[in-house]
Amino acid sequence: MNFIKKMLACALVACAAVMPAAAQTENILGALGSILSNVTSKSDFDLSELEGTWTYSSPAVTMKSSNAASSIGGVGASALVENKLSTYYNKLGLNKTVLTVDKDMNFTLKANKITLKGTIERDGDEPTHLIFNFSAASKFSLGKVSAIASKSSATNTLSLTFDASKVISILDKVSSFTGNSTLQAVSSIVNTYDGIYAGAKFKKSK
Repeated sequence: MNFIKKMLACALVACAAVMPAAAQTENILGALGSILSNVTSKSDFDLSELEGTWTYSSPAVTMKSSNAASSIGGVGASALVENKLSTYYNKLGLNKTVLTVDKDMNFTLKANKITLKGTIERDGDEPTHLIFNFSAASKFSLGKVSAIASKSSATNTLSLTFDASKVISILDKVSSFTGNSTLQAVSSIVNTYDGIYAGAKFKKSK
């Protein structure tokens, strides 16, 4: 508990130092919630714990390096990037994303006007990863996509983050095609930091 308190205190100072004074209260509260979720999450949860309906809570960022993720700088940096992504996620309608998983690990992911379906399994080579097998029948077929997954019982949240280079590649293509400045902004933010996975946190609703 003392370790968590120290992590929160140090990260709070780091976030306050770089945030505009007018936005500090709201941003810091969001950052603290994110940090608490990050430091209390575990990746070795049973797949059966995924069953249910999960609603979008906030952006999620995972540091690739285990050393960075466990350091004060790593946790603080993750919360800072998540805070920057939040506004753009909302503009894209990602704040209305809902993930539903049944007992057989079939999933339905509804994001804005897009619905994706498939199955979930553990990655045999990476215990902390889940494999999302997207159905070929989906409008946007993504095939197999690996995600770092962690679950916090303390905050009842599920974090799913994907390799940032793959996220950037997809966003760059979409941004170039549509000229969407919001997508370009997300791509720019993620591209600024090396070695991160980006995605979202979900809170279990039922």
